[in-house]
Formats: sequence, C-alpha cells, structure tokens
Amino acid sequence: MPLLIPSSPDLVGASLATRSAMPAWSFRLVTDFAELQAFAPEWQELLRQSADKEPMLAPAWLLTWWQIYGENSQRRLRVGLLYEGERLIGLAPLCQRRFWYRPGIPFTRLEFLGSDVDEQDGVCSIYLNLLAGAGLEDRVVQAFVQEINCGSFGTWDEVVLGALNGETAVPERLLDAFRQVGYQGAQQITTHAPFLLLPASWDAYLKSLDKKHRKFITRALRDFKVWAGAEWKLQFARTREELVNGRQFLADLHNERWQQGDGIDGAFAHPRFMAFHQTYMPLLFQEGMLELFWLTVRGIPITANYQIVANRKVYYYQCGRSLNVPEPVRPGIVMVALALQWAIANGMREYDFLEGPAQYKAVFTRSARPIVQVRVARNRPREWLRNSAEAAIRYGRRLRNSLRG
Repeated sequence: MPLLIPSSPDLVGASLATRSAMPAWSFRLVTDFAELQAFAPEWQELLRQSADKEPMLAPAWLLTWWQIYGENSQRRLRVGLLYEGERLIGLAPLCQRRFWYRPGIPFTRLEFLGSDVDEQDGVCSIYLNLLAGAGLEDRVVQAFVQEINCGSFGTWDEVVLGALNGETAVPERLLDAFRQVGYQGAQQITTHAPFLLLPASWDAYLKSLDKKHRKFITRALRDFKVWAGAEWKLQFARTREELVNGRQFLADLHNERWQQGDGIDGAFAHPRFMAFHQTYMPLLFQEGMLELFWLTVRGIPITANYQIVANRKVYYYQCGRSLNVPEPVRPGIVMVALALQWAIANGMREYDFLEGPAQYKAVFTRSARPIVQVRVARNRPREWLRNSAEAAIRYGRRLRNSLRG
C-alpha cells in the first residue's frame, strides 16, 4: 500500500493552496532495488498511458542502468511513486549522490536515473523526464516538487535534471513548480538531437534535400552497388542466435572504426557499456522494439546498425563500420540511407539521430531539437561559494586567453 505523506509546514502559501485544490494523493519513496523491480509492471503500464512514451523512460532501460552504473557507485535510489487511491499516476526516477564542483566543493545532488554526468563509458540516456498519466503532467510535477522541497526524497543541495526534450513544456513546467515553493532555477541547452520527419516515400525524401546532399547520398549508394555488385545483403536479427551474432558484429565494427580511425577505444570496448547492452538488447528484442541489422558484402559484415523502435519512431542508437573498403565506398552513409528506406517503407513517422553533432547527421537532416538541463539549488553558503569559484574560473580563462592573444 502507498504511504500517505502529510502536507509539510515548510511549503509556501501558494503551494499549499495548489495542493489543497487537488484530490487526495499519496506518495511513496522506493530506496531498495529489489522493491523497485517489483513495481516494473506498474511502471510499464504508467509509461503506456503517458503522453511521453520515450523508451529510455521504461523500466527495461533505467533498471538495467541502475544495475550496471548505479548499484555499485555512491548513488542512492530515490524513486518517488505518486498514487491517486490505488492508481499509480506518477513516477520520479531519481537518485541521490555527492557531486564535486571545482575546486572541490561538495554538493548533494538529486538527478535522474540514467544520467551520465562524469562517466566516460555512459550509455547516453536521452529524453528523461518525470512520468505522469496523460493529462496529469502539471499536477504530478507539482506534487513531486513539493515532496522534494519538504525532504521526502532526502537531503539535497541541488536538483539537476538533464537530458530533457527542450521542444516540450517540461523544462518550464519544472521551473514553475519550483518557483511555487520558493526556488529560482535555470535551464540551459546542453546539446542538440538531429531528427528527420519522414515523408511518404524515399523519392519524396530525396527531393526535400538540397542538391548537394541529394547528390552525395545517391552517389554513395551508386558507388557501393558498383563495388558490391549483386553480392550484398542486408540481414536483420530475427532470432536469439542472430541477436548474439549481430551484437558481436556491431561491437567489432564499432571498435574497429574508432581504434583504426582515431586511435581510441570504441564504446563497446568499455566493459560496463557492453554489459549494459548485453542485458538490455534481449529485453528490447523480446518487446519487438529492437532493429539490429548489418550489411554484408561477399559474406563479410562491413557495417551494422542498432536502432530502437517505439511509437512509429526510430532512434538511431549506435553503429559500426569497417575501414577496410575501397576509397570511394562509404558504408556508413549507405547504411543510414538503407535504414531510412526501411523506416519509410515501414510507416515510421520520425527518424531520431539522438544527441550530439556529427558531420554525417548533417548530410541527412537540418532539423535538430534542443536537449535541456534544469538546475535548482538551495540558497546556501556552498552555492555562493560555487558561484564565486565559477566566476573566478571564468575570469582566469578570459585572462589566460587575453595573455595568449
């Protein structure tokens, strides 16, 4: 049974008025992973009912992330559940940890599960959020912010909620809720996620491009087919065995591209990253949301793609390609073109290249959505110290650049 939490006397008057106008709700904090796993079916059902059905908000992604990245770290689970009667209407997938600002200022932070802040081997979660039943978003956000304010999630110096979709009302909704309980927060764009709204046909897509990029893509396809002849094949993981083989092709080709091309390890060379996907990909496969496919020429894999498919949308998550091909052949460009053809043919509405700038993404689309971080901090001495240190660092950087100039 959910635990009823009384109103806190610390809430400001506006917040109390808002809360008293709402039907009764109850809050429960989950701090034990085994207990959280037991809520996975309810969590999944809430996601299904939500207007924000992003796959990286699902228990499959975030519970796997906690097992690999969170459980043996200094993080502590702080997952909030909001009920109306017996019905789960909101879920706040948060954790608490110590974060250090330069030159060594400690903050107790609340942040999303899935947040890769200072991991070099992170999985790049995106479109994180508080989950709410459709139409209940404002109410759920206000309720969770009130619980954060009155200490239900534990002590904190700052709340940092990153990887938010900046095209939505979510960042402003969060800031408004914190303003109601007396905090002035801020949001900043941390990166962009290129995406493409898919037309009805491949020809329509090509016509939508400027002449330069249309010519570049059609030439890449032509050069590839001249080289490969009739001896190329696009293969999809449709069985468990094919999933295992395809994942290994992907990892090998991805690592080859980075090790031979840039002299650094690829993502799949990191044990935690590989362990995450060894756990997550079968879960995705079981739900029918995995598109893992590879391109072979004369029986040899030369490129592989790992995509998540949900709500008629394709998320281009990871790829790999061989460098051992003739000079005019561009297997990476060819594979994206084939992936787009597959998405259009299967009635997908959007192709999302996910966060981060990359030259190849600009070939296929000019559209990008902002990825936003919201930060709220308590007005305490350590926040004043952090601001002073940041100002000093900025001044030092400007002075250094001026002297160099």
